[in-house]
This record gives sequence, structure tokens and C-alpha cells, in this order.
Amino acid sequence: MRLGTILIVLRIAALLRMAPDQPASAQEFPQRTVTVIFPSAPGGTLDALARFFGQTMGPALGWPVVVENVSGAGGLVGLQCLARAEPDGHTIVFGNMGVLAAAIALNPGPASIRGTT
Repeated sequence: MRLGTILIVLRIAALLRMAPDQPASAQEFPQRTVTVIFPSAPGGTLDALARFFGQTMGPALGWPVVVENVSGAGGLVGLQCLARAEPDGHTIVFGNMGVLAAAIALNPGPASIRGTT
């Protein structure tokens, strides 16, 4: 092929690449109430922070945010509630990383949290 033909083909390819693609559209989130599991007893500093987080996040999302205190077994019961929740992103855990990691390492429960992020 000659150089002129190659340049024409490259220009056509560049023009086709600049053509508008179909716009991506994500589904609306959230579609229902968001649940924040706090794996500790109510009344502490982190509990107040979790409730403040929920009150601030609710109006921003346009849906209510419910903070549930699920205490027991050093945070493992709360993690098991998360593992049993529907994996749609409407249930999250708010807790201390050290306590949660220790709960998993010391008490591997029947509910796995491998699918959560």
C-alpha cells in the first residue's frame, strides 16, 4: 500500500473511534433503606460517630440510614449479620479494624465474609 492510502485508513479509523458510544447508565443506588451494622454495644464514642455518619449519609443518599448495634463475641456477631445480609450493598459495617480482624482470626464462625468488601 502507498503511504497516502495508509493515512486515509488511519483517519477513517480515528473518526470512527471518536463517534459517540452509547452512554453508560448505572442503576439508582440506594433503592431502599441502608443498614449500618455497628458490632458493639451502644453508648460509646464509636457508636456516636456511627450514628452521626448515618444521620449525615441519609440526606445525601435520599434514603434513611438505620444504625443497628449488634454486639457479642468481640464483634463477630455483627460480622455474621453482614455475611447473612443480601449482597446488594445496602448493608455495611462500621467498626474498628483491629477488633474486627481479631474477631475473624480468633473465632472463625459459620458465616463466611469472603464475598464482602
